[in-house]
Order: sequence, then structure tokens, then C-alpha cells
Amino acid sequence: MNSHSFATGENPKNLSKYVFVLLTCLIGISLAIVFGLTARANSLKPGVPYYQTLLSGGFPSITDTVSVTLTPGISSSLVYTDAQGLPIILEFPPDAVTKTVTVTLIPDLLTSLPPNAIYGNKAFELLATRVGDLEKNFRFSAPVTTTMQYSDDDVQLIAEEESLHLYWWSGIGWWKAEQTCEPNSPFVHNETDNTIVTAICFPVQYALFATHSIYVPLLVR
Repeated sequence: MNSHSFATGENPKNLSKYVFVLLTCLIGISLAIVFGLTARANSLKPGVPYYQTLLSGGFPSITDTVSVTLTPGISSSLVYTDAQGLPIILEFPPDAVTKTVTVTLIPDLLTSLPPNAIYGNKAFELLATRVGDLEKNFRFSAPVTTTMQYSDDDVQLIAEEESLHLYWWSGIGWWKAEQTCEPNSPFVHNETDNTIVTAICFPVQYALFATHSIYVPLLVR
């Protein structure tokens, strides 16, 4: 009986052990990928304001920034399209500024994320300048509608897509983007169209991320 079992196949207990080891390895690989990608976002060089680095001559050339000059009484828009062909659209109402100002969008300048955050693969910084000089503590006189579109690939590691949100960096922490305005702007997240729409009231650094659980794919027999 024993020799027959040895000749025809593995002992069922040994087979179960091999399956368990295989599943453990697969789970380990999945976790390594997830936390590796998260660590990549978290390990990015802490954000130094673009204008400071630019003035010091230490910033590499950026070819995909976009700018618009705002004039009081005239509505304008600013559109940045990423490598996936997905847009970030800023719509400035006629009363957004009280003096002529140039607003520049610089993509993908990301500071460290909170420990429980999963990056949504979208980040940008806005600068307001006048005659080449940075407008410090600048605020828009009226809310600027901001529309972002993301792909399914951008959120594939996020278990709860409804937790995806646009945040702004205060220098010491991340806050919801709609809180840049008083009163807070509406926030609309359409998971069917993969769009986020809100309004912002000052140019700072913004990033899209979720603050809940991570999706870890498992092999189910």
C-alpha cells in the first residue's frame, strides 16, 4: 500500500504543504509589489517649491508645464494632459483675480504621503507669478473649478475607490482640496467616469490619494 502510494503520487499531506507554501509565496510577492509601489511614492524627494529650486539653478528642465495669464474680468482655462491622455482642467472665472497674474501648473511634484495613503498617480503644483516674481500667500478672489480624470490603472491598488480624494499640502500635512476655500467648495467624485471635480482657492501642491485599505490580489483555487 505504501509503495503504491509512493509510486503513483505525493502524500496528500505533503501536497497540502506544497500548496500552502506556494500560496504563501504568492501572497508575499503581492505584498512586496504593493508596498514597493507605495514606498516609491513615499520615498520621493521632499517637495522643494519649484521657484526656489529654479532660482538656485538646480532644477532639471521641465518641458510639460503649462501656464495661463489671468486678466481681471476675463474667464480663462488651463489644461494639462498627462502621458495617459487624461486631463487636469482648471477653469478660472472672470473674478478669479484682481490683477494680472500668470498661473503655472507643474506636474508630479510630490512630497511624502501619509503612512496610510495610497497614491492615485496624480500630483501637481500651482504657482502664481507676476512679472516673473512669485506671488507669495496668493489667493484667488473666486473659486477655481478643478476637474481631474484618472484611469482604472491609477487606482488598481486602492480597495475602496470611494475613498479617493484630492488633497493639498500645507507644508506640515495634507488637507482636503475643497478646504482651500471659505466656505468649503463642493466635492464630486464620479466613480463611473473616473472624474473628480472640486474648486480650489489658492495655488499650492495637490495630490490624489486614498487613505484606506490596500487591495492585495490573492490566488484563489
